Amino acid sequence: MKNKKIKNLPTVSIIIITWNVERTISSVLETIIAQDYPRKLIEVIAVDGNSTDKTVEILRRSKLEINIVQSEYPKDPEACRGVGLRHAKGEIICFIDSDNYLPDKNWLEK
Repeated sequence: MKNKKIKNLPTVSIIIITWNVERTISSVLETIIAQDYPRKLIEVIAVDGNSTDKTVEILRRSKLEINIVQSEYPKDPEACRGVGLRHAKGEIICFIDSDNYLPDKNWLEK
């Protein structure tokens, strides 16, 4: 991020609900990595519904620092959002589905 005042930007928590999404999770993570926003102001939380595929392994290997939380409500995505909210520390909270992506590198800033 060039010439942008970090002190004027809010912290952002990005919450992703995951369950057996090994096919799509890397794409989501790459669009977060590509953001033109200070990395130290971004918190990524993955609330996992006890995946049985390689989802958690992919999250752990990411270039992002990701707080992986195993949900006590694995079959309830809405409850998992609440679990993510309990862990979020950012001034702004974003939810992104595990099969979606951020459309451009300036999305967080906008």
